[in-house]
Amino acid sequence: MIRIVASVLAVFAAAAMVATAVPGVSSAQPAVAQSSVGATPDLSEPGPFRVTTTAQVAPCRGPGAAEQIRSVRDQGARAPLLCTSAAPIGSGPDNGVDVYAPDGAPGRRPLVVFVGGSGANPGYFVRMVTHWASHGFVVAVAYNAREIAPESVFTGIRRALAAANDPRSPLYGRIDPSRVILAGHSAGATKALESASLIASPPPQVVTDRLPLTVPPGVRVVGVLAMAPDIYTLPGPSRTPTLITTGTDDRTASPNLLRPVIVDRLTAPTWFTVARGAPHLAAVDPVADYPLTRIGLAFLEFVAGSGTYCRAFVGADPPVLTDPVLAVSVRNAAARSLACTR
Repeated sequence: MIRIVASVLAVFAAAAMVATAVPGVSSAQPAVAQSSVGATPDLSEPGPFRVTTTAQVAPCRGPGAAEQIRSVRDQGARAPLLCTSAAPIGSGPDNGVDVYAPDGAPGRRPLVVFVGGSGANPGYFVRMVTHWASHGFVVAVAYNAREIAPESVFTGIRRALAAANDPRSPLYGRIDPSRVILAGHSAGATKALESASLIASPPPQVVTDRLPLTVPPGVRVVGVLAMAPDIYTLPGPSRTPTLITTGTDDRTASPNLLRPVIVDRLTAPTWFTVARGAPHLAAVDPVADYPLTRIGLAFLEFVAGSGTYCRAFVGADPPVLTDPVLAVSVRNAAARSLACTR
């Protein structure tokens, strides 16, 4: 894996982004039902763009791998677990940013900053983030095993945009800072929700002098995709459209706890979806085996500006509320008040 250390500009300039090949993309289990949202065209199929990345991913091996594999199996993952060389599991650094970019996508692309859960190697979600990049999103996978505040989200934003502003970087001119989406899984979803609040209402300077919780001028966060967030998430005020997902078999992000503790407290336009039969770590499996693949990508397209996918979430009776793959699908008053402009 290419290490992103003190000078991100030098690293992105020197490191050639290479085409990614994701091992173990097929599951031995039959594919689960996919949502009707995003069925035509089928958003569970790879997008039109080849993906280049700074990460090197392989089946997880090394110290702690066996224990991690047992843990993710207990939480519902079925496919072979994938890792980068980063800690945990690998011998590399425990903090950094891996970038996945759509090769040949025209214009400035939306940026998704993704953060995994506590103890997760950044390679766990390579199937999903590669899928998003193949559909035209630049994805920065940020990780920091020792953070308390959601520093990794802000680091991911700053480093990706620094590369996009550096003529030596393969990302030069390729990211639209006015279309930034925060995403995460488990504790990473918590950090995405909290970061949206911190960007909307920045903390006082006495805090930002000590913690790097700032973003460059011109950054606009347009959406939050919070996948199975921790139930202790208590985000502050935000107006950023937010999709919170979990599954009926998720013992960590229990639907019965998430709704009163998080969903019902959010002031932002919020959708809450619960996939039938999905466990906590279903999202690390191949995208065809994850029932929320289409809905998640449709949401990214919606908040990035797609009028077509806006109508999947917005209006009098949007399809997301009646999708048969969902045991629960609700939205709050702020979401009901939205209108599609395209």
